Amino acid sequence: VVGLIVDSFGALRLDMEARENDQQTQTFISCIDRRNVEQVAQSHGIPDGFEFHETERQNKWDYMAFIFHLSETALEDLTGPEYYIRQLMDKGDAKWFPIGRSKFLEGTSMGMNQQDRFQRIQEQSNYLASFVEANQDSWKSISRTMSQLNS
Repeated sequence: VVGLIVDSFGALRLDMEARENDQQTQTFISCIDRRNVEQVAQSHGIPDGFEFHETERQNKWDYMAFIFHLSETALEDLTGPEYYIRQLMDKGDAKWFPIGRSKFLEGTSMGMNQQDRFQRIQEQSNYLASFVEANQDSWKSISRTMSQLNS
């Protein structure tokens, strides 16, 4: 029994150390390596770029407030992008989160390589194409209704 308790505490300690290491070496929202953020910040003349990125560019509390806003607002009161993100949240899909991305790093080779950018563009293009195709009938119906109203 004592061995199980010791093993459990050891595992908890290792998990805690790994979390603390991640907090010190990666951005919270986008999980980008601290060194990359520091290099880009330094090239822009920003001291303590990691702190700047965490508090000004991708503030976790801003994201939390946005998530709370989406959760508490009635669906009919949301804007188009808010509604889309709310649907993703309801499905448990986090693709709206900028994992591995930051506007602060865009335009540099630090954020992602060119192949990753092309893959992301391809994924977005495929999504848009499927969205347009899936909503073709709705748009035709709306167009007919609008034509009838104008007549």
